[in-house]
Amino acid sequence: MAELSSVPRSIQTVYGWYRNAQLIVNRRYQRKLVWTLEEKRKLIESVNNNYPIPAIILAELPGEQPVYEIIDGLQRLNAILTFIEGAFQSADGLYFNIDSFPSALELQKTGAFPKLEPDAPTQSTANSAKMLDYNMSIAVMRNASDEEINDVFGRINTYGHRLSNQERRQAGLSNDFTDTVRHLAASLRGDVSEEVLPLFAMPSISIDMPSNRHGYDVKADQVFWVKHGIINAAGLRESQDEECIADLVASMVLGEPVNRSRRSLDDLYDQATELAGKNAAGLVTYGVEKCRDEFKYIIGEIEKICEVGGYRPLKQRLFKKTQGNPFPTIFATLFLALHELSIKKGSRIADYAAVAQGIEEKGDKLDAGKKGATEDSRRDNINILKGAIADYFVVDKDIPASIYNNHTVVDIEDAIKRSQIELPFFELKQGLLPIVGAGQDMQPMLEKIVQTACAIANNGPERIGKIVIGVCDKAKDAETIQEVNGVKARRVGSRFVVGINREATRMGLTVEAYVHKVRNYIENSGLSQDLKSTLLANMDYHDYFGLGVLVLTVPAQSGVSSVGEAVFLRKGDQTVKANSLAETLSIAKRFS
Repeated sequence: MAELSSVPRSIQTVYGWYRNAQLIVNRRYQRKLVWTLEEKRKLIESVNNNYPIPAIILAELPGEQPVYEIIDGLQRLNAILTFIEGAFQSADGLYFNIDSFPSALELQKTGAFPKLEPDAPTQSTANSAKMLDYNMSIAVMRNASDEEINDVFGRINTYGHRLSNQERRQAGLSNDFTDTVRHLAASLRGDVSEEVLPLFAMPSISIDMPSNRHGYDVKADQVFWVKHGIINAAGLRESQDEECIADLVASMVLGEPVNRSRRSLDDLYDQATELAGKNAAGLVTYGVEKCRDEFKYIIGEIEKICEVGGYRPLKQRLFKKTQGNPFPTIFATLFLALHELSIKKGSRIADYAAVAQGIEEKGDKLDAGKKGATEDSRRDNINILKGAIADYFVVDKDIPASIYNNHTVVDIEDAIKRSQIELPFFELKQGLLPIVGAGQDMQPMLEKIVQTACAIANNGPERIGKIVIGVCDKAKDAETIQEVNGVKARRVGSRFVVGINREATRMGLTVEAYVHKVRNYIENSGLSQDLKSTLLANMDYHDYFGLGVLVLTVPAQSGVSSVGEAVFLRKGDQTVKANSLAETLSIAKRFS
C-alpha cells in the first residue's frame, strides 16, 4: 500500500535533485514537453509574486539515494528549472541571475548549460535569491507499485484535456502492441531513448514547433510525418503520428486494413475488446521484431520514391492539385499497398521513377473522406494504387535479407540522431581516409575505431552502442567533400551523411573490397575475442541512397574489454585509454 507525505521543498533543493538526476521521467506514460513560452512565463510570474502553484506529485523509488519519478508536474518543473539555467526570459524580459546561485554557476562553468550573452538583462541577485527560497508544495508517494502509479496518473489526467486522445490511450500500458507503437514512433521522430530518463534530458526528446521555438532537439519540420505533410506540427505534438502507426501495425498483423476511426483506435488499446484481443494474438503470431523491421523498410522505400528526380515531399508526389490538409488516410493506403507488394508478394521495386509516376497519377483519385476510412473503401484504395504500380516490382528471393536483421534507413537515421544525445554510446566517422589529400592508408582510423568499440563495450553490461562510418558533424566538412568528391551530403538532424562509397572509388576498390578491408583489420586486431566476434557478426553495410554507410554495432558485453593489454573507456564523446589501475577497476565494477 502506498504511503503519501506532503512536504514543501525550496526551488533550490529541487534544482539539486534535478542536476543530480534524482528527478526522472517514465516515457511509458509521460508525454513530452509541450508548454508554450507564455505558459512558462506565467508560472515564473506566479513564483516571483509568491503566489501558490499546484502541487508536484512524485513517486519515490528505492535505491541508495532518493530518486523521484514525476507523476504530475513535469511541465511546471521543467519551466522553473530551465528558467534558472537561462532557457527563456520572464514576462518582464529578464533572465534569472545565475550569480545568486553558486552551485548552478559552477555547473554552467563546466558546460552543463550555456552562458548568457554578456549584455543579457537579468533579475537582481536579491530577486533571484528570493525565487530560490520559494517553497513548492510536493506530495511524495512511497512504496507505490507500478499499478498504483499508473492509476494515480490516469486519475489526474481524467479531468480536463491535459493529454491528447493518443497520449491517454498509451499512458501506462506496456505490451507488445503499445511498445511497438512507441518504438516506431520514437524511431521516426528521432527521439529514441531509454524508457526512464532524467528530467534534464527531456528537451532532447521533445518537439520544437516551427512557430514556438524552445531549443528542443526534435525539430517538428524535420520529422518524417511533418516534412511530407502527412500530419502537421500541431498534430505531431498531439501524438497523431502514433495514431497512424497504431492503425498501420494493426492492419499489418490482421492482414486487412482496420476501420480508421477514433472508436477503432480506442478498441485497439482497450484489452477488453474483441479487436484488441485479435490484434494482440495476431502480433504474437506475426512477430514483434518482424513487424518493426517491415514497417521501417516500407518507410525507407517511401523515402526513396520521394528522392526520384530530385527530392519532393510525399504530398507533392501524391497530389497534383495544391492541398494544405494532412492526409494520414491516403498515406496509409500507400504504405499498405507497398507492404503488400513488397512483403506478401516477396518483391522489390525495380523502377522507383515509374512507381513515383504511378502514385502521382492515382493520388487525386483516392477517397480521402470519411467514407474512405471504412475497411471496404480502404481495400478499394489499396487495390487502385497497387494496380498502378505493381508492374514496376520484380520478385526477389533475397528480399528478406534486405528487411530483417539489417539496418534500415530509419535505423541509420535514428542512430545518427541519438549520437547527438547519447555521446558515450555512439560514434560517427566521416570515413576512414582524410577528407583531402591522396592518402589511402586506412590503418590510423581503423585503429581508433577498434579502440572506440572497446570503450563503448566498457560502458557497462546492459547497453549496446554503434559506430557509424560515412557521417560527418560539420557542414564545412560536408561542403569540402562535395567540392573534392562531387558527393552531395544528405542532412539528418544536425549531421551530414557523406557515405563511404566515395572512399572506395578513391581507392579503386569495390564497396565489397572496402568493407572486406575493414573486416580483416578488426579480425586481426588485439580486440578481446568475445567483443571481436560479436562486432564482426553485427557489421552491416547499407547503400543509403547511393552514398553507402557502414554500421558497427557494439553489443553489450559481460566483462571488461581490451585491445591487447590496453583498456579504453568513453568520456562523453571521447575515447581515452585507462591510465591507472583505479580506472580499470572502476570499469570492472560496472560488470559486477
